[in-house]
Amino acid sequence: MHLAIIANGFQEDYMEQMLNHMAPLADRIDFIGSSIHRDRTVPGNVVFYNLRGGHEEQASIISKITRILRYHLKLAAYLIRSRATVVHAQYVRFPVAEGIFLTLFIRLL
Repeated sequence: MHLAIIANGFQEDYMEQMLNHMAPLADRIDFIGSSIHRDRTVPGNVVFYNLRGGHEEQASIISKITRILRYHLKLAAYLIRSRATVVHAQYVRFPVAEGIFLTLFIRLL
């Protein structure tokens, strides 16, 4: 099984534990996260993709919107290329964009 797990920028300890427990159950896990997840200890079959980048709270609203749009475009490109059999989003920050549209997009693929 090829699993893709999408983390939305927090709960680093929880995500690390989840990946460590899921790793024996999957052939490969693609972990889509941000800079805060970069230095976590995970098994060898976990591939980390830093599609979100950093979380600069002091950034301007224009920078934040640009960063969010860029992330969703990268995520869409990843999902189109990916051969993941299961996609798990660990929390949605934007219920309409991620909860509805992302779910529909994944189902279409």
